[in-house]
Amino acid sequence: MSSIGAAMFLRKLTGLVLSGATGLVATVATSFVNYGSVSFSSSLNVYFMRMAEMQKGINVFDPVTNEKLGTSKIAATQAVY
Repeated sequence: MSSIGAAMFLRKLTGLVLSGATGLVATVATSFVNYGSVSFSSSLNVYFMRMAEMQKGINVFDPVTNEKLGTSKIAATQAVY
């Protein structure tokens, strides 16, 4: 599932739910759905783009000496979330 597919699905679902709504209700609902679709698709995009780093881990460095301490999957997951 791509981020665009998720946004299209939410948009289609909203169209089915609001099929009889008109005027201000439809306008406000559509605005909220658009915001939700963009937020959801952006979150999915970040997750999928950073999935490899979460699976393999990222390098962790000592802040004082800048020496590499190792690789951490936990640090990668925390960085994404």
